[in-house]
Amino acid sequence: MSDYSVLRDERVPLEDAYKKALETLGREASDIKCPDCKGRTIGSKENLGYYEHSGGQEVNGIKLWLYFRCPKCRYSWALWKVG
Repeated sequence: MSDYSVLRDERVPLEDAYKKALETLGREASDIKCPDCKGRTIGSKENLGYYEHSGGQEVNGIKLWLYFRCPKCRYSWALWKVG
C-alpha cells in the first residue's frame, strides 16, 4: 500500500459507496473541498475511502465510515468534516 492509498471494503462496490457519500453530503463532487488546501476539490471517486465502522453510513447492509482523502495534504476527511 502506498503512502496515499485509501482503504476500501471489498464487499461494497466503489460506485455504491460513492453514491452514498454524495447523498449524505447533499452536494456534487465538484463542491467537496479540502478545508486545509484552500478549496482544492477532493470529491472524486479516486479519493473516497471506506471501511466497516459501527458509527458509519449503511451501504448495502454494511455500516461504513466514508471519507475523502486529499491527494495534496493527504489528510483523510470524514464526511462530517467536509459537510
